[in-house]
Amino acid sequence: MSNVETLPDRLECQLLTIIVLSKVLTNNAGYKGCADPPQIDSEGENAIYSAITFISEMAHSSFCDLMNASEVTP
Repeated sequence: MSNVETLPDRLECQLLTIIVLSKVLTNNAGYKGCADPPQIDSEGENAIYSAITFISEMAHSSFCDLMNASEVTP
């Protein structure tokens, strides 16, 4: 399998991971101010935000790689 074939899979995995991490933060925020405390503290939330930023940068790089690989040279 060539690198070009794995680029779409890599990008899909990165984007799906961002979606799941975002849902975790959204669900956790729903518990703030409730009788049941949120399961993730602010330090954990900050770690997830950092992970989303890092994975987003990787996804951008994967997207650029995919676009460059699909360019047709004359």
